Amino acid sequence: TISDSINGFTDDEKQGRRVEDFAAEISEQLRQVARLSSQSRQEPIRDELLRYVEEVRTRETGRSSILGMSIAPYDNLNTAISGLRPGFYYAVGGAPRRGKTNLMLRLATLVARNEKVPVLYYSFEQTKHVLLTRVLSQESLINPLILQRGDIRNKADLVTRFNKGIKETSAYMDNFYLFEGDRQDTIEHIRSVAYGIMDSHHTDHCAIFIDFLQKVPTVNPYASLQKQVDEVSGLIAQLSTELQSPIVAVSSFDKDGCRLDSEMSKERPTMFNCTGGGDIEYDADVALIIVKDYHDTAQLEEKIANAVREGGVNPHHIPHFDILNLFIDKNRDAPEGGNIIVQFLFLIEDNQMVELGYKDVEERYSYAKAGKIFEWMLERGYLEAVGPGEH
Repeated sequence: TISDSINGFTDDEKQGRRVEDFAAEISEQLRQVARLSSQSRQEPIRDELLRYVEEVRTRETGRSSILGMSIAPYDNLNTAISGLRPGFYYAVGGAPRRGKTNLMLRLATLVARNEKVPVLYYSFEQTKHVLLTRVLSQESLINPLILQRGDIRNKADLVTRFNKGIKETSAYMDNFYLFEGDRQDTIEHIRSVAYGIMDSHHTDHCAIFIDFLQKVPTVNPYASLQKQVDEVSGLIAQLSTELQSPIVAVSSFDKDGCRLDSEMSKERPTMFNCTGGGDIEYDADVALIIVKDYHDTAQLEEKIANAVREGGVNPHHIPHFDILNLFIDKNRDAPEGGNIIVQFLFLIEDNQMVELGYKDVEERYSYAKAGKIFEWMLERGYLEAVGPGEH
């Protein structure tokens, strides 16, 4: 009605109506609409409390204790952060070559597989083809270079692994979306895309992964990277709440953060060491930091070196790896108890992030743990055992 009145105002002028009278009338109508809209959104907690009581009363026994979307088989991390929870913003910080993208891709595909909801993965660094190759590498345990250039069809072992990778990926291929981020992909645009995809899937939920935060464009350009990062981080927090869906965003370390993630450092980096990231930890509901565990990595390297010297392991079949610590520096509404450091074995060539469990902060059993990882690598073929006389 207001729109029609404004459109017809030119005709009304012929009847002698003054602009100020017309403006006053329209203003009152607009205020009435605003009051009605406000009343429709404001209500006491009574109804919500009654719904809460009813949900508790009828809750099934034995239901999952995970509040969010499951990231099993990362069971320790799943428990520590209670899954990827609705309306939560997860910030992940790390230095280059620390497996951030591999962890992000793995979490994204696990959510797509476990929850059957649309998962949007935005990369501002890599192409869709490269990302899909890395996903297939994770599922097939085939090096990405071999996937892209190798002779797979004439090697039985590779054929078996490739077919397994295709089968695993097919389980979630209709729910997983890869995007090559560009200048148009502001948070506002990502919001529109998310609503469109949720509508096409007839669902009210999704999960969004952003790799990485510092490269997300804004509608209005900023002279300062810190101001741009602050705006993007704040908008991500708002969008996760609006969609009632988890959003996970990777953030890169600045030079000081990379220095702290070095063997010589006595300290470790935090979210405040992210590039332009003063407000990221304040905005995020969960803050995760990936750093290399130089001590545990050295223990495993020593275990493998001893096996090579003793003639039990082929020295020409040893993968590149790191043991990584994932610190949970902030965890809003955290489950009772629980640990704050989850360890991963990062098998670099195969893009594998294998969860090892919670870190023993007192380092009492680190060498025994190295022995267990060593045996696991032998069983899975990452290390090749040799018998007497073999080379």
